Amino acid sequence: MGPSHWVICRMCGMKFDFEKKGGYYDGSRYICKSCGKMVKKQLVNESLTSGAVNGSWFARNWKILFGIMFLIGGLGNIGEDWEAALFGILIGAALLFFQYYPQVKAKKQQKEKMESENRAIAEQVKFCKTCGARTKGLFCEYCGSKLD
Repeated sequence: MGPSHWVICRMCGMKFDFEKKGGYYDGSRYICKSCGKMVKKQLVNESLTSGAVNGSWFARNWKILFGIMFLIGGLGNIGEDWEAALFGILIGAALLFFQYYPQVKAKKQQKEKMESENRAIAEQVKFCKTCGARTKGLFCEYCGSKLD
């Protein structure tokens, strides 16, 4: 059996064997594989949402500009040419959707991350200072006092 190198993940606090399971080292602390994948995914999402921020105004807003133009053209053709109206409305809606979808998705992931962190904090095993019981959550399940 090879040597073991037990470390604690910087992100989730889980203890794992770095030699067996692998992971990442950020220069000062270790990160388990699952947290490392999550960090990589967040970096990709951040680069998608903020990638065009450094570009020109047109590079950031061309989808909005053309989406609105297609929507106006599609709405203007209602009653005259239904195929052109449908085409304009669908293309305009698609352009606006693809402009704002990465931002909405990133905010949703950020919210899920905060909820999971709060759940992890609530699930940590704590010792009650009043009765000495080992419990989880914000309040002692035995005596009802607030846990710090």
